[in-house]
Amino acid sequence: MSVVSTSHAGPLTRADLDALRPLEGSERYELLDGSIIVTPGPGRWHQAAVVELTVLLRTHRPEGLVVKTAPFDVALSEDTVLQPDLLVTRAKDLTDKELPTAPLLAVEVLSPSTRRIDLLLKRDRFAAAGVAS
Repeated sequence: MSVVSTSHAGPLTRADLDALRPLEGSERYELLDGSIIVTPGPGRWHQAAVVELTVLLRTHRPEGLVVKTAPFDVALSEDTVLQPDLLVTRAKDLTDKELPTAPLLAVEVLSPSTRRIDLLLKRDRFAAAGVAS
């Protein structure tokens, strides 16, 4: 995990995140309280857990709900854009580019390199945005 530093004055925004994010690569770029966080792409076991959970959720989801996997932006505010490993939301809330509101469910599969961010920072931001689970 790394935090990207720039010569930008003040907190970074969604526009800055889009400008810094490369077109290709396996790293995940997120914006948390105005700071860019870059985390490594998921490993084998992490991906396996996400796939299994995705299949289960898609199989049992109520009509009108959608299951999305990372990388897919959840824009919680102008200075916070996160990408949970998977999310469940109402289909009507999605745009082609992002989810501009809190999802109904946000899931993070814990990895050693992102555990603290997922359990502390991201969980806190999702809860503050009204994510029920």
